[in-house]
Amino acid sequence: MTVTPFKLAVSAFLLGPTIYFAQLLIRALTSDVSLGEGFKSILSNAWATSALVDYVTAMPFVFAYVTARSKTTLAAVATCSACFFLGNVVTVPLFVFYILVSPGTSMIDALLPLANPLESHAGPSVNGSPYIKPVLVTFTSVTLIFYTAICIRAIASGDPGFSFILNDVWSKVTFVDVLVGIQVVVLFVIVKEGALGRRWGATVLWVLGLLLLGNGVTCLYVLWLVSNVSPLAGGSGVLDVFLGKAETRGFVEI
Repeated sequence: MTVTPFKLAVSAFLLGPTIYFAQLLIRALTSDVSLGEGFKSILSNAWATSALVDYVTAMPFVFAYVTARSKTTLAAVATCSACFFLGNVVTVPLFVFYILVSPGTSMIDALLPLANPLESHAGPSVNGSPYIKPVLVTFTSVTLIFYTAICIRAIASGDPGFSFILNDVWSKVTFVDVLVGIQVVVLFVIVKEGALGRRWGATVLWVLGLLLLGNGVTCLYVLWLVSNVSPLAGGSGVLDVFLGKAETRGFVEI
């Protein structure tokens, strides 16, 4: 574990919006509007519904990355479930945990531990199961198609957008949750495509897409990452493209 001023600064940058989101969530939970009523309110507006679906659309990335960082199937299921049901009050602190407990000093070491393995763990092959790629591609593609359909429906609906979302307690919580989660994907893209890959032009385009179009771009990015997985034995596996590439797994166990 090596804590540097830069890692602390990045962690604080991630946690700031997360704390604000947590405050909104607590306010919503203690309001007169129950979770069930809030869900009905969200579904009554096409744009609020698209924000809810946008949140779910981040899951292909979250599930794949968290699973890759997990030592056991049980840990992966438990952590992914917490990220899904509790939202980014869990996901963002989890990424901060990855950053702060990393034995390296750089963000590459923290988020892409296979790029510069610092220690070896006896675990699954970096290429993982042959079923990982088709399952992830199918899950991501279906999610992206559904998200796109919901967005088209919202555009054609004529429903009020921000004016409704910002004045409806649970819709606002959902919208802010999406924004808080996107910062994690943006950080990952900057580290993997920029700091490690030196593809700064592509990095800027991915980041702009994420900020302007939401987690639909996250799905496209996941599909792009997985397209780099070689079907040949000994080629790069799904875990390689999410954690970096090396011959051994070096990561922080959950």
